[in-house]
Amino acid sequence: MSVLFHGLVALTYIALGAATAFGLPLLSASVEPVLALFAGGAVLIGGAFAHQSMVNSSRGRDIMRELSVVASSNEAMQRDLEATRSELHDIKTHFGDDNPLGASDIELEKNTRSSNEVLGELRLLRTLFSQLTSKKGAKKKAAPPITKTAAESPKRNDAAESVAKPASAPPASTPTELILDKSAPEQDDSKSEYRASYMGLSSTVQPGGDAELVQFPSGKSQKNPPTVALNSNAQDILAITRDALERARVNLFLQPIVSLPTRKVEYYEAYSRIQDHDGNFIGPHQYLELAERAGLVGAIDNNLLFRCIQLLRRVRRHNRDYGFFCNVSPHTLRDEAFFGQFIEFLSENVELANDLIFEFSQIDVETHYNEFSDHLDRLAELGFSFSIDRVERLDLNFSEIAKRNFHYVKVEADNLISLANTDRGRDQMLYLQEDLIDSRVTMIVEKIETEPQLVELLDHNIRFGQGYLFGEPRESKA
Repeated sequence: MSVLFHGLVALTYIALGAATAFGLPLLSASVEPVLALFAGGAVLIGGAFAHQSMVNSSRGRDIMRELSVVASSNEAMQRDLEATRSELHDIKTHFGDDNPLGASDIELEKNTRSSNEVLGELRLLRTLFSQLTSKKGAKKKAAPPITKTAAESPKRNDAAESVAKPASAPPASTPTELILDKSAPEQDDSKSEYRASYMGLSSTVQPGGDAELVQFPSGKSQKNPPTVALNSNAQDILAITRDALERARVNLFLQPIVSLPTRKVEYYEAYSRIQDHDGNFIGPHQYLELAERAGLVGAIDNNLLFRCIQLLRRVRRHNRDYGFFCNVSPHTLRDEAFFGQFIEFLSENVELANDLIFEFSQIDVETHYNEFSDHLDRLAELGFSFSIDRVERLDLNFSEIAKRNFHYVKVEADNLISLANTDRGRDQMLYLQEDLIDSRVTMIVEKIETEPQLVELLDHNIRFGQGYLFGEPRESKA
């Protein structure tokens, strides 16, 4: 009952007591005032006792209702307990007393998952082994010496020229549509010439004319990387590479990619390093060109992919959230035997899709995209993302590459700083950032090696960085 109700009841018997005490002498002169006061007190005390009895009765009823609810709950719990005991007895009867409750489901599921992972890895290892044995058998056949010919080493300028000429580009779904944003120079707004400039395009393109590619202001990005001199040491390096693949001495190195300006590690890029008999490491700039011409680069890439996935699993078991960039060459994507197994393996591990990014160089995407586009589409259907690194020109159709799950591009720090330091560099950087945001493509600036470089880049709101300033590649111990 409410406080108001009890207040009204109390006021009622107090008023009756007062009326009795002061009203009786007025009604009858024979009633003494003292007697009237006693009568009023009796009415007040009687009303208080009656009020207390009513309150106690109400509380008793409430308590009984609560006890009834508790009793009902207790009966329900007793029934549930009996049912659980019965189920436990049935489980023990079926599986035996040595199988504790939960082992039949939880452990079975865990063991099944582990078995599937092991089987998938064994299938990949079998494919890798078959590749190595086939290459070893092919080595015994007569083969021409490793020499550098014009046909084997096309210059980057030729690839760039083929991309730069829209008139000679093949129709529909071609690398040109992915790489060359032809609409930008023809836009009829004040931003067009800035966009044309930052994309590496001449700002003086006439309607209907060809876009003319221009270099970054520094010109550094157009230089070919140093290659191994093809002398007597080349055969030694190739022999070390082949032996390292056969003896599993291809080591995994990781370099952090950090968010800026906090420098928190968000991703890692994975590299392969070949180890010789003395424990020394040979970098890709020493063996990669030789491995490509010897047909071994596919085996190296496959080994790297396999190690990345193993590492990613270990990281996920420790509840750590890092993404891994894994470099892939066109040779690997054209390897039907391996790639079929690899797709099957990834389809059983789609939970890795958010944390594993496949990376390709810009020159490979420009020149080989049509050859492996179907395979990339299959990876994209599984949810995997791609990255373009070694970007030498920013003539990228960002919206188009984003549709094909290319969500990252990597640009060297010196090239971006040189672009920003041109006459209209700040405007160019602003419009570049706008296009990246509109297309939901993330730019990572690589090869950041000094604090002054970082300061200049932070002036242009760069979100992610990679380079020796944040950490050199280190061997993974996992």
